[in-house]
Amino acid sequence: IAIQSGDSSVCEAQPRSVQNVGWFYPWVRSAELGLIEKSPGEVVLRLVLNGMNLSEIILNECTFQLGFPFGRTKDANVNVITRHEDLTTRETDALKQLGIPDTGNMEDIVVEQVMEMSKQEISEKLSASDHGTEITVVTMFDKFEYTIPKDKLGGKSSLHLWLN
Repeated sequence: IAIQSGDSSVCEAQPRSVQNVGWFYPWVRSAELGLIEKSPGEVVLRLVLNGMNLSEIILNECTFQLGFPFGRTKDANVNVITRHEDLTTRETDALKQLGIPDTGNMEDIVVEQVMEMSKQEISEKLSASDHGTEITVVTMFDKFEYTIPKDKLGGKSSLHLWLN
């Protein structure tokens, strides 16, 4: 703070701090990759991310290690579905460790991209270890790394919700 007194001025420093607020850190609870054949020759690859603070996704900064390009900004379509949902105690504890308050506002990010490959080519090129494949979701606030389990690659157990 600068205080002017006559011909002289006194400068006094006041200590300040910045508190790290984790409210907007992204958190991925689950992810599932599915292949949808909308019509003969039109194959859509759909990635559904479920978590919190994902709506500010920056798609061109995300990495999807699938073995072929996916999530290209010019080719992909992104939809956000927000709903209120109670979390388990384990999930609430995990959020506390990350500094994210449990608002119960869960988001589904649905990334769809029309593929220029056949269903067979995609299945052959899909690269995943026995554990699954790594993705990095980047938002304007931070990033979150997640492993999609192998059984959620190409599975259709929960994708029927978005087919209508």
